[in-house]
Amino acid sequence: MSSDLDRNIKVLSGEAEAELAQERLRIAVDLARQKSAIKERKYARADLEIGNRDGLLPTVAALSRHEVRNYSLSNLVKNMVAGNLKNTLEAEVSDSIGHDLKAPAAHGGVLVPFRLSASGLDTKTDSGGGYLTSPSISKNIIDALRAQACVLRLGGTLVTGLRFDLQLAVEANVLAANWISENPGTDAPQSDPSFAARLLKPHPAMATTSVSKQLLTQASPDLEAWLRDRIARAHALLLDRGCIHGTGTSNEVLGILNTPGISIVAVGVNGGPLSAANLIALESAVAGANGDVGALGFVTNTAQRAKLRAVPEMTNGVIPLWRNNTLLDHPAAASNQVRSDLVKGSSGTTCSAVVFGNWNQLIIGEFGGALELVFDEYSQKKRNMIELSSYAAYDSGLLQPAAFSAVVDAI
Repeated sequence: MSSDLDRNIKVLSGEAEAELAQERLRIAVDLARQKSAIKERKYARADLEIGNRDGLLPTVAALSRHEVRNYSLSNLVKNMVAGNLKNTLEAEVSDSIGHDLKAPAAHGGVLVPFRLSASGLDTKTDSGGGYLTSPSISKNIIDALRAQACVLRLGGTLVTGLRFDLQLAVEANVLAANWISENPGTDAPQSDPSFAARLLKPHPAMATTSVSKQLLTQASPDLEAWLRDRIARAHALLLDRGCIHGTGTSNEVLGILNTPGISIVAVGVNGGPLSAANLIALESAVAGANGDVGALGFVTNTAQRAKLRAVPEMTNGVIPLWRNNTLLDHPAAASNQVRSDLVKGSSGTTCSAVVFGNWNQLIIGEFGGALELVFDEYSQKKRNMIELSSYAAYDSGLLQPAAFSAVVDAI
């Protein structure tokens, strides 16, 4: 009876409401402390992995198997759209990556690791179908990027997670060996190798794609692969264009065709159609510089590929130069990022480029180890689409420019 009376007095005096508010505050403080403790544990685990195991970001290296398995790009995008990103695994990973990089997302978006594991799906798998057929799909964006970019498929070396500018030692003069006589002999002539420096610096890049809101309601491995594929493809096209044609100015990377020291083979005064002799000249130019060891291959655009399918390998022969995606028995790739609007003499904007070389000598640096995703649900709202922008930073350079040759006047 007394307890009921006391409770009624508290209700009438407002003490009960005050106690309830105080209890709610205590619970909120406890939850905040728990969330803060979770975040701090992630930071601590990342700091313990500062050695960057297998080239991974410290945060990623510290993730448990359960966390790697449950990390989802599609869930990230859906939660970003719904405004429910806070306190999700993806948000925690983004915060921790910002802690790794000592900087938050530059554009107010979410940081997504390029790699979630040290090894992923075979990069030779067809990204148009292979990523969608297996239930154990690689979650590494970097795998999809390798599959999409011609310069990487041919053998370009991708270095990820760079924190600072990277200085490459470019070999300008190769150390030579000599035959010598003995007793009495003569001093061997001295031949010292000489090197030049090529500094890789971060060049910010942005790619934008659109995603249907209806598609985001789906929950399947197909959606996960599709999103990763779309993002990787946009960056792959940018890398192909930059690594081949980049001017090194206006924030572009320096591409192969603008790198001093590569060999240029002329087809004609005003350009002309490619022949077997032109391709052999490209091969010989690289061989003459002792650069024909490694991942040798050709790249051009789809228009030249179509023409080379009709050009015989031998005079009066019937076997085409381009067959089974090879040229002169070397791998050959076609990308419309290789320009077809170059000018030679009076040709007009009708010339195409063809590049041959040892693609292992192409170094592509990715800075930070993560890309940033920013979404815009308003610009295409009438189409029920969401605009998804991704930001990253890259640079490229050649270790041995003489290992590449090019035609820039193929018609």
